[in-house]
Amino acid sequence: MKLTPIAQSEIRAFTLIEVLGAVLLIAALSVLTMGLIPDTPKRAAEAKLKNDVRTLNTAIDVYTIFGGSLDSVDSVSDLVTKLQTRADAVTATQTAGLTGSLIDPRLTVEMQTTEEATENAPRAIWNSLKKRIEITHSGAVGVKSFKLDTSLASLPIQQEERTPTMRLARTSTWIWDYNDVSSNAGAPPTGVPYNPTPTSFSGPAGPPASGTLDAPLFSIAPGAYPITDYNLNLKLTNPNPSGLSRIRYSVAGGPWQTYFGSPIAVWPGTQVQAFCESVDAGWNNSSITANDYNATPVTLQAPYINTSAAQFDYDSDANVLVTITAVDHPDLLSLEYRIDGGTWQSYTGSFYLYVLDYQTAAATIEARSVAVDSYYLDSSISTASVLPPAMPFAISGATSGSFKDPAGDSGMVTNLAPGESNNFFSWGDPVDQGSDTTPPSSLTFTDANFTDVSAGERFLVGTINYYNGTIQSNTGANTVKLVTDINFNGTEVRTFEFDLELINVPNGSGTPEGDADFVRLQSLSSSAAATIEGSDYILVLEFGETTDSGFSTIDQFNVFESASASGNLYGTLMLAGSAAPLEDSDGPTGDAGTDMSDLLNDVSNALNTIPSGGE
Repeated sequence: MKLTPIAQSEIRAFTLIEVLGAVLLIAALSVLTMGLIPDTPKRAAEAKLKNDVRTLNTAIDVYTIFGGSLDSVDSVSDLVTKLQTRADAVTATQTAGLTGSLIDPRLTVEMQTTEEATENAPRAIWNSLKKRIEITHSGAVGVKSFKLDTSLASLPIQQEERTPTMRLARTSTWIWDYNDVSSNAGAPPTGVPYNPTPTSFSGPAGPPASGTLDAPLFSIAPGAYPITDYNLNLKLTNPNPSGLSRIRYSVAGGPWQTYFGSPIAVWPGTQVQAFCESVDAGWNNSSITANDYNATPVTLQAPYINTSAAQFDYDSDANVLVTITAVDHPDLLSLEYRIDGGTWQSYTGSFYLYVLDYQTAAATIEARSVAVDSYYLDSSISTASVLPPAMPFAISGATSGSFKDPAGDSGMVTNLAPGESNNFFSWGDPVDQGSDTTPPSSLTFTDANFTDVSAGERFLVGTINYYNGTIQSNTGANTVKLVTDINFNGTEVRTFEFDLELINVPNGSGTPEGDADFVRLQSLSSSAAATIEGSDYILVLEFGETTDSGFSTIDQFNVFESASASGNLYGTLMLAGSAAPLEDSDGPTGDAGTDMSDLLNDVSNALNTIPSGGE
């Protein structure tokens, strides 16, 4: 193919003036844009605040329409609390509309600091005259934002009494309290009010009356009665001669009805009005009697606390089950408990107390019923105790430890020959670093003495020195057995064995802690039990304090790379079967002490995320 050259006159490029103009235009736009960026977060925050205020003001309108009162509100915080309440049971049953919370119960306010209030920053304040939230940019400290606090979601929603404009029926099966009247019964007497303001009642004009009727009699006197007495069954009696009148009554400001003799159900906080209406032109209607019926709060009964045993026992009751039972109806209350004077907690079901937490002191359980209804008061506090266990023995002696049966890579290098045991164990072929070559990794067990140790009592078994060397791949060990011999009272020796895992963590995390190798107990409990004074006991181990180059958890001992550290090894003698929980992971667990199996599972799961192998 032959290419035709382009004529030089057809080639066009930008002039220097055009290039400089484009650069200046871009620079100007950049300056304008950078000037707007700092204000963007502030504008977004102000827009959110305005939107939140608009939403809350709408909630105010709904709240007041359905009987809510804002008379006690003095701040935005007070308003949020008000809008988070719900109508009490009495109001809710008579309200044709919203009775629940108007806003999210997790909503809370974030106030300005004094310094922020001096700046020209938007804030939400409460206008008590207008009953509205307003936004201003000056003045006193206000609300700078509204946020959701998830910790508030578990709190019970407060109840309050509301006064809706219209109430649904309590006694009638119709929407409003109403009884049909025959067509010849005549219209309601002129001037009969719907509110209990009048003290007398005049009938329609007619011939001169022979007298005034007596007011009806109430079977229950007005006043305050315990909430447990409600609903009251009120009866009305006509004291006038037969045939002269009929009883008309009104409940809670509702319509006037003819009384036919059936009991009237009266709720707390209700006013009942009644009068005798003349059916004889010669008699005037009686005066209106208005009786108010209120409720006095009742104190809830203290709950029952039941324990599966009165005393911890190493033989049978290593765990004691605690169950709390309410006496009153559960809808009226929530149960709370605390252990040994600690924080009150919600009771959700039976739980265990563990004997290891109460070796020398009794466990004290307290419980109470907390009222969730305004007509009830919190109960007194119930108390129960579980005594500490009797100590089965107290022994003194000494411990010794050794390592045996290492297992590892195909090229494993170790100082222990098959079948040999020693209190010193090394593994791995050190990396040749010339004059800086270090020894292989190693463990050294140092013996210890103990005095007057009882079952369930923690004592020092010994000290392990761990050197974390740098070794060549395929020469390390993965596991080794730890054998602990306990000499009781200088005459009897008991042996307990444990499996240790040797974990090499890949280097490169960037921190000494992240690169630290560690030794882990595969199980805290010894693989077999030993007989002591007629009973079988296992030894439960745990790592304790370490020197500066190491750190530990209950079942593992970590040492920094190319460093040496010592860590204490503690033990507890437990009756065989008592160190393991009585329930599986789905069963109830206590919070007076950590369930050992749960703790081990959590630690094990966390450690399993660390890859093994490497240097």
